[in-house]
Amino acid sequence: MLSELVYKFLRILENRGKYGLAVRLGERYLMRAGVLPRGKPDATFFDIQILRVIDRCLMYTGNPGRALELAEVTMDIVKKQGNNLLLASVGDSLASRKLLLGRLQEAHDLNQRVMVITENALRSVLETEENPQ
Repeated sequence: MLSELVYKFLRILENRGKYGLAVRLGERYLMRAGVLPRGKPDATFFDIQILRVIDRCLMYTGNPGRALELAEVTMDIVKKQGNNLLLASVGDSLASRKLLLGRLQEAHDLNQRVMVITENALRSVLETEENPQ
């Protein structure tokens, strides 16, 4: 519940261009929640969304290095949770951060994995829709 309110507040700050404040408040909340600095596998959906808001705000302020670190933490959390659609989205963000920092081969390899994850996730969703139980 609290993480949802924090997420909504950070989105308001992001939309108003208060990127630095959104980063500071979001990081402080996630530190107290135990999600940062290394991530925790039982992070809530809104904790992950808060990480993504902070990541975008860091990119807006021209700090792709920190955004990359945060995207890697987010990727680890989502990977442990096994949400393939969210994993594909987070993986795509991480690949673009690596690309911006000149890590071309790493970005290419990650994009290839993201495509496979996306295909598998979509196939799973389609099979579930075709064969409801």
